[in-house]
Amino acid sequence: MDGWDAYGMVLVALSSMYLLPQTIKMWKTKQVRDISFFFLAFTATLHLMWLVYNVHLMLLGTEGVVPYFLNNLFRCIVAAITILIYYKLARLAIYKR
Repeated sequence: MDGWDAYGMVLVALSSMYLLPQTIKMWKTKQVRDISFFFLAFTATLHLMWLVYNVHLMLLGTEGVVPYFLNNLFRCIVAAITILIYYKLARLAIYKR
């Protein structure tokens, strides 16, 4: 692994976490009113599509795809968790009215 590979792995790790601060804030404040569900659904769909494409490239034997696969897998998981939290908190907000 050369310096550029290590740099790429750091970028993959950091970019995988872009949704975590918002997810944690939603969980702590128990509020979702300022978050667009369309954004969350679009993000989850986009990363799922990238994941399918990464699997396709891996099946073709393309080298260097695994970091991108792991990145998109993690992003799909975080997006799914965020959507579940959003849905749960939005339902709680409706019942409190």
